[in-house]
Amino acid sequence: MGYMLDPVDRILAGHEWRTTFSAENRALGLGEETLYGHAHQWVPIARSIDAGTLFVEHRPGPTYGHIIESGIGSGAFEGTLRANTLLEFFDALTHSLDTRTPFHDQTPGVRKSNLTEKIYLHWDWDE
Repeated sequence: MGYMLDPVDRILAGHEWRTTFSAENRALGLGEETLYGHAHQWVPIARSIDAGTLFVEHRPGPTYGHIIESGIGSGAFEGTLRANTLLEFFDALTHSLDTRTPFHDQTPGVRKSNLTEKIYLHWDWDE
């Protein structure tokens, strides 16, 4: 699994898609209180090479500001809490990168894509 931070233009472009996606989910019966029912209130900060999304929750309420991982490749369909705030997330992530210690159940490292030459975070699962 690997994540690439999203540039601002990608975050903005993704908002329109997430707004449509969220509306379609609500039309299918998902309530706005469900994760995918309020995707229009996500602020994605990174995407994975296996269809995952790391986002800041912007739905008003007790989860506002939480960093959540969701996606097909990560298996986090219901969303996995990664941190309570963006500051907490990046503090823990940079500490993990600096010390090569696990961040949750994975140890991050920096890799370069053979296909795109882009730099991304790669997560090594700790067994």
